[in-house]
Amino acid sequence: MPLQPFDMRATFTDEQRRVGYAVYFLDVLEAPERSKWGGINGAISAIVRDLRLLSGSRAMAEKVLIDLAECHTKGEVYCGARKADSGGKSKLFSLDSMEMKAGLGLT
Repeated sequence: MPLQPFDMRATFTDEQRRVGYAVYFLDVLEAPERSKWGGINGAISAIVRDLRLLSGSRAMAEKVLIDLAECHTKGEVYCGARKADSGGKSKLFSLDSMEMKAGLGLT
């Protein structure tokens, strides 16, 4: 049986990737203030550009920064987990919910 091509993206979970974006923001971009997140030279554009994310990843990168700032304000550790109401392919369903029973919680 021939070897399948290795997908490097499968090496990390979505949570680990979001933590990576947060670390890049903190350590490389030196956590610029919120007024410097937007725009072509802002932190969000830098994350998408420098980490070679898909162009549609701007909203996700901004959400990481918002969540990171919220954790900082609350004195919590940022772990990269999505909130249950955040939408997207990683939306969480209760194991006994109608969505899970219909198979919608499986991706």
